[in-house]
Amino acid sequence: MSRSPRIILQEGILKGKIILLLLLSAFCYGEEAGLSLSGHFQSGGGIIHIISNDAISNTSYAGKSTLRLNFVNNDTGLAKIDGSVDFNILYGLYANVYSIQSNGILIGDEAFLTMDIRKLYLKISPEWFDLYLGRQLIKFGEGFVFSPLDPFSKIDLSDVNFSRLGVDGVRLKFPLGDLGYFESIALPLSDFTNSDIAGRVGLNLFAWDISLATYYRGKYDYISCGLSFKGDLILGVYGEFVYHYKNETNSYYNFMAGWDYSILEKFILRMEYYHHEFNTNDLTLFEILDSPIYPFVSKNYLLSQIVFTPTLIDSLYLSFLDNLENESLILMFSYQRNLYQNVNLIFNLKYFQKDFTGLNLIDFKTIHYSIDFNLKY
Repeated sequence: MSRSPRIILQEGILKGKIILLLLLSAFCYGEEAGLSLSGHFQSGGGIIHIISNDAISNTSYAGKSTLRLNFVNNDTGLAKIDGSVDFNILYGLYANVYSIQSNGILIGDEAFLTMDIRKLYLKISPEWFDLYLGRQLIKFGEGFVFSPLDPFSKIDLSDVNFSRLGVDGVRLKFPLGDLGYFESIALPLSDFTNSDIAGRVGLNLFAWDISLATYYRGKYDYISCGLSFKGDLILGVYGEFVYHYKNETNSYYNFMAGWDYSILEKFILRMEYYHHEFNTNDLTLFEILDSPIYPFVSKNYLLSQIVFTPTLIDSLYLSFLDNLENESLILMFSYQRNLYQNVNLIFNLKYFQKDFTGLNLIDFKTIHYSIDFNLKY
């Protein structure tokens, strides 16, 4: 017999109270347990307009409250525990969308509680290497948005900060003195043939950061080799190139090139170009969605960004991402102001035009503006 929506809601509220109680216990006993706690609470909401045929076809409210809990043990002599967890309450359109695709908890008519474990790993540091076990952010490349040398972490293109998600794996890092380091990585899955393995050498030569990496992704059966570099030539310049080989008829390459420049310590200008030669002509939609180049299916993309910090308490961010193969684009503006010590006001404006991935599944435009308050602790 199926349960009524009222019973489901009551169970969700009870589960939410239990989670909040456990969270409060972590705050109360964190210091006694030898943990340093930090994080923030951010809450706000906004309006989302769907524009079709040059007219607003739908308007919705979407809100979100996030409590981020960062923790690390105080005594790191033997081992280090590092974690970051987000507890989110989604409202309005966010709740309706995520309730379909998430295993969160319904705690109201349009309120949905989710938990996102951003990182949670153990670091053991003997004299000659570091061992990382658990969920961690693994980033091989230098790209801010486009990073072909970094296939592991996924980027959130709807976030004005372009945040990345951690992955579950094992990492060994060996220092090579002043020259650099070597690290090996394994992302094991239950079906071992779908697991990922990688190795990288990081070098610092004549004030240039250079990485040489190779990896095998079992899911796609490609062996990949590439390099990245970053240094200063008046401008800060960086880039990545990767060649992917499966067999004589299945190979491709992708690369990115970027630069950034700081002006008067108030402006930061950044630009990146990305290109790939992966052939999608004979693939089905499902195969493209499951391909190694998704979500950048089109062959050419461009990022332009300006960061302006006029005062110590004001910051403005303007990011423009363009799919050079069609009319799709992403435009995001963010204004952040420090109101008082650890309290910040954040205004975001986002504009999405059609399907930025290049799949042409979305034929409408979206405008989203929101106001959030952020309290750091």
